[in-house]
Amino acid sequence: MLVSLGMGMKSILVEEHESGKRAYESVLVDPKGLSILNNDLALKIIGELVKQPACALDIARSLGIHEQKVYYHIRKLDAAGIIQPARTEKRFGMTAKIYEAVSPVVATKLFDEGYPLKDRTGGDLRLMKFLSPFIEKGKLNATVVIGNPYPHGKFDAGGLDGCYVADLSITLGSFLHSVTFPSYKLDIRVTDDFMKHNNLIVIGHPMGNTVAYKLNKLLPLYFDEHDGWAIVSKKTGKRYADDQAGVVIRCKNPFNKDKHILYFAGRRTRGTETAIMAFTRYASQIIGTGDVARVVHGIDEDGDAIIDSVKVLE
Repeated sequence: MLVSLGMGMKSILVEEHESGKRAYESVLVDPKGLSILNNDLALKIIGELVKQPACALDIARSLGIHEQKVYYHIRKLDAAGIIQPARTEKRFGMTAKIYEAVSPVVATKLFDEGYPLKDRTGGDLRLMKFLSPFIEKGKLNATVVIGNPYPHGKFDAGGLDGCYVADLSITLGSFLHSVTFPSYKLDIRVTDDFMKHNNLIVIGHPMGNTVAYKLNKLLPLYFDEHDGWAIVSKKTGKRYADDQAGVVIRCKNPFNKDKHILYFAGRRTRGTETAIMAFTRYASQIIGTGDVARVVHGIDEDGDAIIDSVKVLE
């Protein structure tokens, strides 16, 4: 079964079959724009652009046809929203417009009769992309690392952030089709070799999580142990000493650029709570198309000592 959820000119298409679901980013076009797809040459042009972005001249040479024919169909495909200009390049002293295919799926809406999509595996494609490669093909492709709750490590401190894994696990679980247990390791069980060869989802302050401590100074945001563990941004140079300040970081593993780190932590446990809340409830405000390094601040709106909302500071 195919389900399309419109989002302006973008849509999400969910393909359901026995092995699970697969979501596609789709372009939502006017029904009249579909007529261009009833042309063999137009389909061949799209096929060329799927391989790589190209200009009309490149496509004409590849297909062995006159350039003007390609221009004619490119204009129609562009007007329909099926392809789009990607960039311009200088070619033979002239400016060539390079086109690309917009998405692997083209959809249209004949009338409005939609319904709310509650299944996040199909409803939040941006978050799905953000979680790759931590989740691949419906399976967890990472290990969650939490601090041992008993005193340990350089600071003889226990990890007090493990309780916040519950909300994070529910969020991650909504994208999983199958689970292999155990999905976590205590920091004291994580070797340097394991850190190097795996994607890691690390939770907790460097004092109570030895893996976080090893990563700390290598991340775009770090905790300064010589300044009350203030959060320091390498990008802006700003320092954040708020107890309810936390970080959400997605970056390449500094010990192996082929692996990735997803990190949640705060100056205090409330900061870690803020970081997890930012990701689980306000993901649209903090995720991007690639790596991110966000500083977030928890807000107690009604003075009951419970964090109610999150503000992005950086």
